[in-house]
Amino acid sequence: MPGGARIPGTSLELDPVQAAFSLGLLLRWHAHEGDHCADTLGPLLAVFDYRARQAVHSGEPAPLMSALLRASITAQALQNRIDSDDAGTRLRAACALLGTAALGGSAAQLHAALNDSLRDGVEPARRWRVANAGSRGVWHALMAMRGAGDEAIAHTLRAATPPAQADHAGARERLNAAITATFPPRQVTKINATLVLPAEDLRVGEFLARFVRN
Repeated sequence: MPGGARIPGTSLELDPVQAAFSLGLLLRWHAHEGDHCADTLGPLLAVFDYRARQAVHSGEPAPLMSALLRASITAQALQNRIDSDDAGTRLRAACALLGTAALGGSAAQLHAALNDSLRDGVEPARRWRVANAGSRGVWHALMAMRGAGDEAIAHTLRAATPPAQADHAGARERLNAAITATFPPRQVTKINATLVLPAEDLRVGEFLARFVRN
């Protein structure tokens, strides 16, 4: 899809739903069971890159990485307030809500995305369940943006609890190894230079473009 969301390490441009699923798999495939800080980052990265590329095309300001990181952290914390016993449902609803907000959704569209995502059923118990939940959340966000009702949310929210501290031991070493194995030497140098910069000040599209294989 020309102008779609991009997948790091490839030259693919996909629609946001497919991109969210692919990014969810890339970020989560080797992780342990249970909630993970990357669960919301993949789907929202797809939404933000899609929005960034649309903004550039229309001459509007593109979102910053800081906005993406805030949205991902907010979505992660929000999962603890969704009234559901299913982790996949909570992830799907959080991604639907923050994805709609990232796309500039109105209050009615936010309500519709959250309401519909909560009614979408329990996620299947498969290894790709997290990727599927995130991509379904993005799908509900896009559907809400195309035309939302204003039905009130009947689900209650629990008090938020702090997310578990992620284990970052060895993460940078694994990242360096993956970058070296995936990209040509000249691009590896550019990527490594990016990783030591305050990436939060970069536009989302500019940041992700440095990780697309070229």
